[in-house]
Amino acid sequence: MNQLPDFRLETHFSNWEFNSRHHLTASDAQSMSLQELLGYATAEERAEFENMWLGYTETFGAPDVRDEIAKTFTSCNREHLLCFAGASEGIFAANTVLLNKDSHTIVVTPNYQSHESLPLSVCDTTGIPLDPTDNWSLDIDRVAASIKPNTRLITINFPHNPTGAILPLDRYYALIDLCRKHGIYILHDEIFNGLGETGTMHLPFVADVYERGLSLNVMSKAYGLPGLRIGWIACKDKDVINRMEKLKHYLSICNSGPSERLTKIALRHSEQLLARTCAIVGCFFQPPH
Repeated sequence: MNQLPDFRLETHFSNWEFNSRHHLTASDAQSMSLQELLGYATAEERAEFENMWLGYTETFGAPDVRDEIAKTFTSCNREHLLCFAGASEGIFAANTVLLNKDSHTIVVTPNYQSHESLPLSVCDTTGIPLDPTDNWSLDIDRVAASIKPNTRLITINFPHNPTGAILPLDRYYALIDLCRKHGIYILHDEIFNGLGETGTMHLPFVADVYERGLSLNVMSKAYGLPGLRIGWIACKDKDVINRMEKLKHYLSICNSGPSERLTKIALRHSEQLLARTCAIVGCFFQPPH
């Protein structure tokens, strides 16, 4: 395994996030206390959390939790899902399983550092910058021109961090058609899907519309629950899911049981949680009085 470079963003957070008076660089929605989250729970859901068994959990993730996650998709079920300890573990697993030294990858830039540094540590990688003169959109022709015979993976991120841009639907499907033609996987970082001002139209999850699409999501961002450390990847290519599960045995092994119970509560009341976080975001889009 190649030596990975310093994760400069996370190193910066490690040094300053909990020592600064004001934190103006957070990428997650405003979080809440455990008491506030349990306030959404029914008596049955709360009892399930309080009386849970504190043993190991399933490597794939608890079946009932994966069932709740599957409800956020239109055509995926629990068999298409693998849970992780946050999104970063999923990013590591996907790049490790899909790539080798003979591969080539294409990565939208700017992006979260691990989406760039992980493939760069494994193989030849091409960055495609979003166009600031075109609402931070992606030039599909430029992507097409960058494809090589050994291109294995394209990584995208919409709603985009840090611009918030969402790829127009026609370009999204054009990218999927392009990848389908060449047999290329798409890792779509969708962790901000659902977060936005009133009327925001989000893209369909890539795992729902592309057989080689990997949908990366997490409780941290749109749901505002980063302390739970529960993320997931959905993919209809079960071989990829199974290979990532085998790799997870070397990583977190399984997720936190209490976090899984709390995630189930949050997802069962996701409309309320997303309405809360979107209302907070919406305050920043209001014109001044």
